[in-house]
Amino acid sequence: MTFRVHHSARHSGHIIHQDIQGTPFSKTFRAHHSARHSKHTIQQDIQSTSFSKTFRAHHSARHLGYIIQHDIQGTPFSKTFRAHHSSRHSGHTIQQDIQSTPFCKTFKAHHSARHSEHIIQQDIQSTSFSKTFRVHHSA
Repeated sequence: MTFRVHHSARHSGHIIHQDIQGTPFSKTFRAHHSARHSKHTIQQDIQSTSFSKTFRAHHSARHLGYIIQHDIQGTPFSKTFRAHHSSRHSGHTIQQDIQSTPFCKTFKAHHSARHSEHIIQQDIQSTSFSKTFRVHHSA
């Protein structure tokens, strides 16, 4: 199942209800965007089993099992964050392009091993930006 959410900085949140393998679960995706801070929270409950696996990725290379690549040039910088934290997860890729504004991001994901890929692409310029959030779910 693939869903794509295109939204601007004025959107406060998205509530997405999905039905995987005949088991209803609610997934709440809340994004509060600003030029200085961005926070993504995904909470999922699949197959009537409370699955709360949380990983928090800050701009630090001290997280075990994560590969963080920084390319910082003064104020603007490009950041590629790729996390392969499980043999059953294909990858998490965060691509950010930030200009003229310091940026602090916290990414929290509560997900199960059945999710194969989470891709978040962000392009922030001054105060407004467009974001494409793609989640490919494997059954």
